[in-house]
Amino acid sequence: DANINLSVAQLRAVPGWHLSMMNDAERNEAYVAALTAAVTKETDVLEIGTGSGLLAMIAARLGARQVVTCEAVSLIAETARKIVAANGLQSSIKVVPKISTDLAVGADLPRRANVLVSEILASELLGEGVLASIEDAKRRLLEPGAKIIPASGSVVFALFGGEAIRKNIMVDEVLGFDLSAFNAIASPKRYINRHDLDPGLLTNTAEAFAFDFTRRDYFPPESRTMRVPIAAAGRCYGVAQWIRLRLDDKVTFENHPSMKTPATSWQTCFYRFPKPVDVRLGQAAMVRAAHNRTAVWFFFEGLEN
Repeated sequence: DANINLSVAQLRAVPGWHLSMMNDAERNEAYVAALTAAVTKETDVLEIGTGSGLLAMIAARLGARQVVTCEAVSLIAETARKIVAANGLQSSIKVVPKISTDLAVGADLPRRANVLVSEILASELLGEGVLASIEDAKRRLLEPGAKIIPASGSVVFALFGGEAIRKNIMVDEVLGFDLSAFNAIASPKRYINRHDLDPGLLTNTAEAFAFDFTRRDYFPPESRTMRVPIAAAGRCYGVAQWIRLRLDDKVTFENHPSMKTPATSWQTCFYRFPKPVDVRLGQAAMVRAAHNRTAVWFFFEGLEN
């Protein structure tokens, strides 16, 4: 009983995606490249979302003057402090067990930072409160013109088909039984991290929303309808959505569904349409995308010839 209760508590406090995120080699290399270009001996770094302390330690190893990193989960913050000390970087990195909106310059930070780095990005980009955190940091915790890593993030998508993905997002007949009524009570939004499955994209990549963290100070909710030309004929089941990050002017990271990644915390999000739609070349799908600052959704609004 004690072991079961401990495991439940650990999963609630420390979600398992932390481990695959730390081992995401392509993500790590993108952050190393961006931090290498940004950090000098005059750099004061603020990191939002400590996790293991990896990004903070990269900045310290690159020679940053000061690194302050904050973490809302006290267990994670204390563990990160131990990791930082075990790597001999405790004199360069201050781990603060607070949410970033509770930080104060003069108390938690010696001065406003000139580089902000974070990876509080969900598979749909917005799920971990990244917009509110960056807005607050720019108002109170950063110097004017501070570098922000990533500099921008986009929600990108394509329509998809294919039998393999269909079996993961809907049900119809199984062993001669019609189970399709179950689709009505199952969420049409599903995260799937199966790199062995071909999503069968039926359109080219389109951008639903772009968030320029460097140039913009506020990000209101948005809704927009887009005309997306069909690039391959087939039966369309919905929208496949992933993220694209511009770490700086030279470094871009994108977890395209076709990528075969051994370890990653970011999954492809599939939004199932109410009913499958047969599409052909020469048509265009009308797709409405909406976000409320913390979540994204897609809606099918019809086909145009």
